[in-house]
Amino acid sequence: MNTVNEISSDKSCKIGDKYQLQTTQLTPCIENFPLATFPEELNFFSFQLQSKKVLETFLQLDTQKLLVLQTENIAEYAPFVADFIQDFYQKHALKIEKFFYQAKRNREGQTVFTRLSKYQSPKVMTGLYVDSTSLFGKLYFDEKSKQSHIQLGMVQEASGGVLLLNVAELLNNFRLWQRLKTLLVTQVLVWQGEDKRGYFPFELADYPLNLKVILLGTREELARFHDAEFNLYQLADYAELEEMVDLRQHNNANKWFWWVKSLAEQQHKKIEIEAINLLYQQFVRESESLNWVSLSPWRIEKIFQQATLLNKTQHDENSVNLLTVDILRQYFTQKDQQQSQLREQAYQAILQDQIYIATDGERVGQINGLSVVEYAGVPKTFGEPVRISCLVQFGDGEVIDIERKNELAGNVHSKGLMIAEACLANVLHLPAQLPFSATVVFEQSYGEIDGDSASLACFLSLVSSLADELLPQAIAVTGAIDQFGRVHTVGSVNDKIEGFFAICQARGLTGKQGVIIPKATLEQLSLSEELQSAVDKRIFSLWAVENINQACEIMFKQPLLLNEETWQVGKGNVSLIDKIHRRLGENAEKSGFFTRLWRH
Repeated sequence: MNTVNEISSDKSCKIGDKYQLQTTQLTPCIENFPLATFPEELNFFSFQLQSKKVLETFLQLDTQKLLVLQTENIAEYAPFVADFIQDFYQKHALKIEKFFYQAKRNREGQTVFTRLSKYQSPKVMTGLYVDSTSLFGKLYFDEKSKQSHIQLGMVQEASGGVLLLNVAELLNNFRLWQRLKTLLVTQVLVWQGEDKRGYFPFELADYPLNLKVILLGTREELARFHDAEFNLYQLADYAELEEMVDLRQHNNANKWFWWVKSLAEQQHKKIEIEAINLLYQQFVRESESLNWVSLSPWRIEKIFQQATLLNKTQHDENSVNLLTVDILRQYFTQKDQQQSQLREQAYQAILQDQIYIATDGERVGQINGLSVVEYAGVPKTFGEPVRISCLVQFGDGEVIDIERKNELAGNVHSKGLMIAEACLANVLHLPAQLPFSATVVFEQSYGEIDGDSASLACFLSLVSSLADELLPQAIAVTGAIDQFGRVHTVGSVNDKIEGFFAICQARGLTGKQGVIIPKATLEQLSLSEELQSAVDKRIFSLWAVENINQACEIMFKQPLLLNEETWQVGKGNVSLIDKIHRRLGENAEKSGFFTRLWRH
């Protein structure tokens, strides 16, 4: 079954208009979420409901000695975990038996140690950077003074409580983990005394432990650690600390709103609702979802501090305690400009025709795709149009991807073009051996490319060449397609749209320019105010499509195919598929290659 058959033509409006986006759809608004007063005291674990339950269970079970916490920001979030555990201990007023050593002199004048114990509150210790001595302690003997010394390590100090460790340190020195694992299983530390000669004059009683350990690591580090310690999760429980919060869950929209306000108040500042909304929109651009935003206090406080400093240099002291939308907008604009040198160079190359990108007129087999450019060592990506062209020769052949042939394309890009070819063959009902040859190329592309977001643009250029129909150069296209013609989501859609808009704006907006995007990317949209204004004034357009038929209606002003309801014999209705079949038939008759073409 072909999904493009499911789209009917709406005669009540101009072809393509029904897919056009309105200004209100171009950016999210935090005010769309309920913002009732949130009375409870907010902290980091107000957003970590699953991890909070896991931690509480871990602290209460004597049999559970090891917990693995996945987090991408270990140094930032480790103090929050430590504070949570310490608050738990204080709330439950726990007391544990703590061992220590009392030094005494024997008759020979040597120092000997007696193990004693006392009851005290459990400790929480954090070791992001450790070695054998700091972790396990050390015994050493000074021959000159004939004195023995004990240096306790973190495992002894944290006994009865919890020790937080960075898994990266255990990866760098895996022997630390092997000894630590033994301690967790036996709950006994066997002393390893040493001096310069590896000698210690007497034995010391083993140190009893009641130790719990939490390993903190990124997803990649934990994957490597699990490869090295295959039985890790037979010993450990697992949880994840979320640095992004889902605003749809657990009243999180309200909590995040008041969390941002509380972080501002901690800096003795007030923040406008409009400023919080702008911060929300910025985070949506980064997460590419209107439902996911950062809750990093370090990140949010850094933005507030830098925005305040920028405002302080331009205004009097009395105005810096209020974070307005204008202050934050100015900060984000300055941040964008200081990271945009490579972007401006790329755009100038297009505007000076060093790289040819047409934004007006019509061409057969030529279309503007949209790419996102990343440079190693540069924090900011940007969108850039890329010219995709297709040439067709009739006769037994295949679709040739020039980028793939020259090893300039990644596997995902090659897969996308193969899918576009398969989709076209499916729509045309062609045999396995195509009755035409086609070459598809990303013009003036000299580096490696990857991704399947250009597969819709490649499909449209193929259709244009086969049907000999013009494509408008004022409209750029992004979208991934499947074999049935559905258009799927792509990444960095905001950068891609704004990249093409910047080129069109520099050349002069005509009202005919715009971008076609997948409908699935609507929740990613958080576009600049300048672009929103252009859409509102109808001098730039955005269309959201679900399948290839809708994209063809916009680009060719005619349907890819006609369904049974609109098809009427003798009424002059002609689809793009009919035109392609007609051209294939005409060329087959001329060449003698085909004697019969079946009708769709």
